[in-house]
Amino acid sequence: MKLWNSLTIKQKIWGLVAIPTLVILLLASHQIININQQVGQLNRADNMARQLDSLARLNTYSHLLRADNQKRDNSEPPNAVAAITQQLNDLLTFDQEFAAIHPLLEQYRETVAAIVDSEDSASRIDNIVWHVEVYKELLLSVEERTLVAMPASVSNHLKALLQLNWLLFWSAEEAWQIQQLTSLTSTSSFTAPELQAEIKALIQQQTLFMERFVVINAEPDQIKLMLSTFSNPAFAASQQFRELVLADTANEISPAQLAQGQQVLATRLALFQEVAGVISAQLLQEVEQHLADFQQQRLLVIIVITLLVVGVLWAGIHLGHRIIHNLTLVLDYLADEGKTTTQLSQQIDGRDELASFAREVERLSAERNESQQRLIVAKNEAISAREEAEIASRAKSSFLANMSHEIRTPLNGVIGMSEVLATTQLSAIQKDYLDTIETSSHLLLALINDILDFSKIESGKLSVSLHSTALRETVYDLAAIVAPKISEKPIALLLNIDERIPARVMADDHRIRQVLMNLMSNAVKFTHQGTITVTVAYQGERDGKSLINFSVADSGIGIDEQQQQHIFEPFAQEDASITRKFQGTGLGLAISRQLVDLMGGEIGLVSDKGRGSRFYFTLTLATAEHEFHSANLPTLADIVLYGQVQKVNQDIVESLAYMGVPIKHQANAFEQIPLSNNQQQLIVLYVVGPDQTEAQVRDEINRIARSHLAICLVRQLNKNEFNCGEQVTAMLTYPMLGNRLLKALEACQQYVETGVVSRVKATTSVSRGLILLVEDNPVNQKVLSLQLASAGFQFDIADDGEQAMMLFSKGKRYDVVLMDCMMPVKDGFSTTREIRLYEQDNECIPTPIIALTASVLEEDVERCYDAGMNDFVPKPFKRDILFERINHAMLQTKRKSGSPADQASIQLKTDARNGINVLLVEDNPINQKVASLLLEKAGYGYQVANNGEEAVDLYRKSPSFDVILMDLMMPVKDGFAASVEVRQFEQQQGLEATPIIALTASVIDDDIQRCFDSGMNGYVPKPVKGEKLYSEIENLTIT
Repeated sequence: MKLWNSLTIKQKIWGLVAIPTLVILLLASHQIININQQVGQLNRADNMARQLDSLARLNTYSHLLRADNQKRDNSEPPNAVAAITQQLNDLLTFDQEFAAIHPLLEQYRETVAAIVDSEDSASRIDNIVWHVEVYKELLLSVEERTLVAMPASVSNHLKALLQLNWLLFWSAEEAWQIQQLTSLTSTSSFTAPELQAEIKALIQQQTLFMERFVVINAEPDQIKLMLSTFSNPAFAASQQFRELVLADTANEISPAQLAQGQQVLATRLALFQEVAGVISAQLLQEVEQHLADFQQQRLLVIIVITLLVVGVLWAGIHLGHRIIHNLTLVLDYLADEGKTTTQLSQQIDGRDELASFAREVERLSAERNESQQRLIVAKNEAISAREEAEIASRAKSSFLANMSHEIRTPLNGVIGMSEVLATTQLSAIQKDYLDTIETSSHLLLALINDILDFSKIESGKLSVSLHSTALRETVYDLAAIVAPKISEKPIALLLNIDERIPARVMADDHRIRQVLMNLMSNAVKFTHQGTITVTVAYQGERDGKSLINFSVADSGIGIDEQQQQHIFEPFAQEDASITRKFQGTGLGLAISRQLVDLMGGEIGLVSDKGRGSRFYFTLTLATAEHEFHSANLPTLADIVLYGQVQKVNQDIVESLAYMGVPIKHQANAFEQIPLSNNQQQLIVLYVVGPDQTEAQVRDEINRIARSHLAICLVRQLNKNEFNCGEQVTAMLTYPMLGNRLLKALEACQQYVETGVVSRVKATTSVSRGLILLVEDNPVNQKVLSLQLASAGFQFDIADDGEQAMMLFSKGKRYDVVLMDCMMPVKDGFSTTREIRLYEQDNECIPTPIIALTASVLEEDVERCYDAGMNDFVPKPFKRDILFERINHAMLQTKRKSGSPADQASIQLKTDARNGINVLLVEDNPINQKVASLLLEKAGYGYQVANNGEEAVDLYRKSPSFDVILMDLMMPVKDGFAASVEVRQFEQQQGLEATPIIALTASVIDDDIQRCFDSGMNGYVPKPVKGEKLYSEIENLTIT
C-alpha cells in the first residue's frame, strides 16, 4: 500500500492498463498453447494412423512374400519385395517422433532380404520366424506410444485401428501356418500336431483382438462394418477350411481343397485389410476436421484478444490523458490561487466526477480566498493579543518578582529579629509569643514560595531533573522534618517501605520531596490523634521501568466527598473554616498535582469525612541500582539488639539486613546479652519500650555501660527525651532508620575502637573580622547589626552603593562585604562592578562580596555572579547559613591576605596551577567541554568522570587529586552520594580530605546546605564562570 501511494496518477493509470492487458495476454497465450498442443497431438495422430496403414500394407506384402517364396523355391523375388521396400521407405520418412522404430524397420528390411536369399527351406523358415518377430515388435512399439489432449473419438479410432492391425497380423500368421501344415510330407507327422496347436493359439489371438475391437474401442459404424464383412461367404468357407486342417485327417486333404482353402484365407485377409483401410480413412478425415476446427478456434482467439488489448489500451490511454490533463488544469488553477479569468468549470467539461471535482475546487477556492482575508484579519488581531499577553506576562513576572522582594525584605526583619530575640532570656509566655511570630513568618514565607512555584509551573518554566535517588532515604529525611510537629500531638508515625523498591532510581528527588512534604505536612496539620502512615509500594514493571506508589494516610478530619473533586485546584480547601482554623496557603495540593503530572505520574485521594484521608501518587521510574551496595560499609563489631518492642525490633533487623549488616544476637532481657568476656567488642542497640520511665531507662543504660559496651539508644517518637549523659554513644529516633541508623552504628564502632565518643556540634565557628554591610532598609540593618554583633564581628554600615564606594575609596579594607542588590542611588550590581574596578586599578586582592537579595529568580541570581559577587544568600536568610558563608569567605581571604608575601601570591597562583590535578565529575558532554576548556586555559591538569560511580572508582585507584569538581545531578550516582563515599574512603584510609567543589544549577538554600552536609567545601553556580571557578579552586588549594 505504501508503494502504491508513492506512485503518481500517471503511473497508477498505466499500471491499471498494463496489468489487465498482461492478464489477458497471459490467458490468451495459455489458450493458444493448449490449442497448439491439441493440434500437435492431432498431427501425431494423423502420422500414427498413416503409419498403422503402412504397417497393415507391409503385413499384407510380407504375407505374399512368404507365400510366393514358399512356392518359387529360391526364384527371383516377386513384386512383393518391391512393395515391401516401398512401404519401409515410406515409414522411414516419418518425423523424428517415430525415429525410435527406425532400427526395427531396418532390421525388418534385413529379414526380407534374408527370406529372399534363403538357400533351403530350414533357413527360410528360420528367417520367416525372425521376420514375424520383428513385425510384432514394430506393432508393440507403436502401441506403446501415448497421445494426450486428444478428442475421444480420435483416440478410439486409433485404438481400433491398432486392434485391426493386430487382427491382420494374427490372420496372416494363421494363413502362413496353415500353408506350412498343408505342405508337410508324410514323414513330418511329428511336426503336424505342433502346427495344429499353434494354429489354434493364433485363432484364439484373433478372437481376443476381435473382442477388444468390438467391446472396447470400436464405434457402432465400425462394428456394423465388421459384421457386414463377417457376412461374406469367404469367412464361412475359411472356418470350414480351419476345421478341416485341424482335423486328424488333415493329410487327406486334396490339392483342390487345399487350393480353395488358400484362396479363402487370402480373401479373408483381404477383407480385414479393406476394413482397416476404411477405418484409417475415417480416422484421417476426422483428424483433418478437428485440425480445421482447432485452427479456426486459434484464429478466433487471436482476433478476440487483439481487439480486447487494443480496446483496453485505447480506453486506458484516453482516460489517463483526460485525468492527467484535467488534474494539471486544477493544479494550475490552484497555483494561480483562482485569479485566472477563465473559470475552471469551463475548461473541464462533461458530467463525470472530474467535472464535478473541478466545480467543487472552484467553489472551495472562492471560499479559501474569503477565508484568507478573514485569516489575515484574525492573524493581525492574534498578534496584537499575543503582544498584549506578553506585556501582561512580563507585568505578572515583574509583579511577582517585586512582590517577592517587597515581602521578603520586611519578612527578613521579622524572622531575623525573632532569631535574635530567641537568644535572650525570655519568660515562658514570651517564648510562646515568639513561637507564634516565628510560625506566622515561616507560614508567610511558605506562601510566597508556593506562589512562585505555582507561577513557574503555570508558565512552563519548571522542569524535571532526573538523577540517582534513594527513595528510602528520601522518606526517612522527610519523616525527620515532620517529626517535631508530630511529637507535639498524640500521633504515631508509621513508615512502610516495600523491600522490592530498587535501591536507587532515576528521579527528581527535590520534586518528590516537595510533593511528599506537602502531603505529610497536611496529614500532620489535619490530624489531632491517631496514626499517620507513609507507604512506598512496588507495583511491578512497565516498559522496563519500576511502577512505584507513594501514599500518605492519616486518621484526621477527612474530606467531604463533594469537595474531593476540587481539592487539587489552586487555593482550594474543604471550606473557609479550614483556612481559618489550620491556616495554609491553599496551593500545596495544586502544586503537588502539577509536579506529579510533570513527572508523568498520577495523583489521587481516598477520604471519609471524620475518619481520615489517604493521598497517593504513582510514578514510573527507571532503575539506577537494584540492590544496595554494601562494599563500602565499615567493619562493625557484633551487634546485640536489646528490647521488647517487637515491631521496632523487626524494622531495625530488616533495615540492617537491607544494608548488609547482620544482627548477631537479640535479647529481651539484660541477662540475655552475651557478657561472658568483658573484653568482647559489642554494640548494643537498646530499644526503649513505650511504658518505660526515665529512671528505668537510666538503670538499663548504667547496667550496660558498666560492661564498657557501645550503646545506641533507640527512642520512639512522641516519648520524652531522656538525659542519659555521656554513657550513650549514639541516639536514634524511630522510625527514622536507614543511613541514620548506619551513622549511629559507625559512631558506636569508633567508640569500640578508641573508647572515645565522637561528638559533632551543629554550631558554626565564625572567624572574627571587619564586615561592610551595604543595606538600605533600616529593619534589615538592625537585624544584621544585632546578629553580627552577637557573633563578635566589627562592621560598618552603608545605606546605599554610593556610601559603600566612599568607604572603599578611603582605602579601608574589609574581610567581607554583605551587599543588598536593590537599593536607591546606586544598586548592588553597579556597586560591585565599581569595587572590582577599584581593586583592579589598585592591585588589591578581591574582597569577598556576598549578595543579600529578596529575589529568588534565576536571572537575578545570575546577575549577582555576572556583576562579580562571590556568593548569594536569599532573604529572609537563616542565621547559621549566613555565618557559614561569611566564615567560608573569610577563611579564603585569610589565605590570600597579609605581609609582603601577598604581593607574590598572584604569581604563586599562576605557578601553582600547573601542579594542580583536578577530577572533573560531569555527565553532560557540553558542560564537560566547557569546564575542560576553562581548566586548560588556566593550566590545570584534569581527568573526567561521567558520573559519581566513575568518580569514586577513579579516586579509590588514585586519591592524588588536589580538588574535585562535582556535578550534583547525574545518572547512576549523584554528586551527593559520591561525595559521601569519597569522605568515607578518606576516613578509612586515613587520608587528608580533598576539597570538593559543587557544580550546581540550583541556588535553593536547602540544596546548597545539602552540599555542605554531604562533605563538600564550596560550590560554583551554573553556568560556570571562569573567574568564579578559578577563585574557588585557588581558595581551596593555594595557601
